[in-house]
Amino acid sequence: MFRKLSVSNWRQFAQVDMEFHERLTVIAGANGAGKSTLVRILAQFFGINHTLVGVPLEGDKRVYSHAKSSDEDQDVSVGTAAKFGSVVLTNGDIISLAMPSKTPDVITGVILTHFQNVPGMFFHPHMGANRYVGVGHLPISGKGLNEIFNEVIGNHGVISHHDQPHGIPAPLNSVKTSMITMAAFGPGGKYITPNSQMEAMFEGFRDLLREFLPESLGFKDFSVRLPELVLITKTGEFALDAASGGITTLINLAWALFILSKIYTDGFSVVIDEPENHLHPAMQRELMVSLLQAFPKTQFIVATHSPFIVSSIRDSRVYALRYDEAAEGGRRVYSEQLDGFNKAGTAGDILRSVLGVPVTMPSWAEDEIEAIARDFNIQNLTEASVHALRGRLEAAGLGSYYAQTLSKMAERL
Repeated sequence: MFRKLSVSNWRQFAQVDMEFHERLTVIAGANGAGKSTLVRILAQFFGINHTLVGVPLEGDKRVYSHAKSSDEDQDVSVGTAAKFGSVVLTNGDIISLAMPSKTPDVITGVILTHFQNVPGMFFHPHMGANRYVGVGHLPISGKGLNEIFNEVIGNHGVISHHDQPHGIPAPLNSVKTSMITMAAFGPGGKYITPNSQMEAMFEGFRDLLREFLPESLGFKDFSVRLPELVLITKTGEFALDAASGGITTLINLAWALFILSKIYTDGFSVVIDEPENHLHPAMQRELMVSLLQAFPKTQFIVATHSPFIVSSIRDSRVYALRYDEAAEGGRRVYSEQLDGFNKAGTAGDILRSVLGVPVTMPSWAEDEIEAIARDFNIQNLTEASVHALRGRLEAAGLGSYYAQTLSKMAERL
């Protein structure tokens, strides 16, 4: 598993130092701060093929830079790799991170010295999208755990520089074909010998979903109605492929982790980029709680914009990627561990303190409050003018913003 990540003077980063929690580490920050870049470095330890686009050097034809040298004025030859950081694993091993300072290759990957695989998986933001794929046939020998594991790993094993999976099956295809196969061959029948492993896996995943899927859905059971797998819920029955993007995301995530937990019985790491994609805020709020309960030996590292995920687990480690406006060489990014922020705060509190969103009201509301505040003088407020002020706010649908309006009025003094 992962213990530490350090990055210095590379791309947009000035200095990043993260010590990962044994269960949950959350990385937050604005778009462009580099959250996805950092988690994709960790993804390479799972065998993920991830590449980055270099910066063309001015004056050099077809020469690109992928690393910011410690001395930008030095003459670095083409092909020279510059170290920019390291990853420390829980076994104490230190893996250096490097990229070419100059190369004719516009696209290349991070170089990991003394590379070793880490048990686990990476989930990228587009894994919730699904497309219908029919089940054409079932393997007559059933499906074993290792075969399903290879399917799951294959479905998550290719990430390009522009973040699109290439040539991989629809996310739910492995779930559907595997569950139908296990339902057919697991219990056996009059002429089919039972397979206890397949039956146990079918029932185990069904039981996991009963606890993992939203209570509002009320998942109860599966029904195989060839060639489809049907979900039986308190709200009705529907084919697996008809599930919403949010439910698809949860089922796909649960299936992959369920299979990994059967292979890596001593524990594994999971890195997720933007787990909130496709999920209703209520699902975002419960996602990490459900994952940590369902997979107690798993280390989770997530990059997110969601205040509900940032604050979802009290015993966790949260890092924010901040911009240093005064940094030498321009606006650079550094990491800050957030120990003192209120995880019990509202979504607005988290947006302000962690994600750096100074105002959480809609921009039109802010403009309207500014306009109303200009029509009143806080030094000359009377009972009548206060009544008029509250009336203006109520008419604009902003009645709850009385205190903020007074603050705006005071700012004009």
